[in-house]
Amino acid sequence: MSADFSIRLNRDRNLLDVRLGGFFTLDDVARYRSAITAASRELGGDPGQQIMLCDISDMRIQSQDVVEAFRQNMADPLYARRRVALVVTATLARTQAQRAVGRREARMFTSRVDAEAWLFSEVKAAA
Repeated sequence: MSADFSIRLNRDRNLLDVRLGGFFTLDDVARYRSAITAASRELGGDPGQQIMLCDISDMRIQSQDVVEAFRQNMADPLYARRRVALVVTATLARTQAQRAVGRREARMFTSRVDAEAWLFSEVKAAA
């Protein structure tokens, strides 16, 4: 399965809703980086105040160079988000995702419902 991704914006929640699937090459990671940069700019405001829901449950196990490319993206201050929730399934994919996320404020979930509950709990608490 080749790489596939989609990015939807939810302006009301300041949310980047991302889905990644398949097997990525370094060129695919570069395409994704360009697309997420454009989406973040379109959402507007400070990227550090945006939140991200990233469903990677359809991703295949990635090569080490691709995991490293995603890690470098996540380490870039331009990609800092207030909160990142990852929806994962496979144990190995979870391990690769943890390496890619690095030290960012991110949590992993096995369901989208649980991921959304955590992402939006901060908003409810502030209300």
